[in-house]
Amino acid sequence: MVLTKQEKIQLVKDLIQKLQKEKTFLITNFHGLSSKDANELRLRLFDKGIEYRAIKKSLIAKAFQQAQLEDFDIKKAEGQIALAWGEDGIDLVKTVSQFAKEKKLDDMLVAGFLNGTFLPKEKVVTLSKLPSIETLRAQLVGVLRGSLVGLMNVLNGNQRKLVFVLKAIADAKA
Repeated sequence: MVLTKQEKIQLVKDLIQKLQKEKTFLITNFHGLSSKDANELRLRLFDKGIEYRAIKKSLIAKAFQQAQLEDFDIKKAEGQIALAWGEDGIDLVKTVSQFAKEKKLDDMLVAGFLNGTFLPKEKVVTLSKLPSIETLRAQLVGVLRGSLVGLMNVLNGNQRKLVFVLKAIADAKA
């Protein structure tokens, strides 16, 4: 679809607002992705509340410059570029990373921004290997519970010993 100059200007303005509002987004390369696979990816992302949009590099570069996100030169990125935004950056990265792994698209992850901080591809890949926030919360609760159970057993240990001593004294007198 060919955009008019006015549509491009409006697209850049919308993109700038989006980049300033949503500080967490992912830059992906969708080159070599069939339309069927692209639709599958969009559906997966949509189900998780993630927006995914393919935009020309020149328009992204203008939006990055005006939004003061000049840590990454989008024009040097290889392939066709798409941006993905979501509230949960970890979920966003994990979903795209899992899809890329399933489809054997090693170059799909390009870079990302997490809360406005630039992340190169290596850090994005590392981030994709972290457990989800729900898993981390469950692990934290498990650690806290285990510590509390241990403390309770230690505190109850002296009371148990006292009961055993009193029972032994009572048995000895009987």
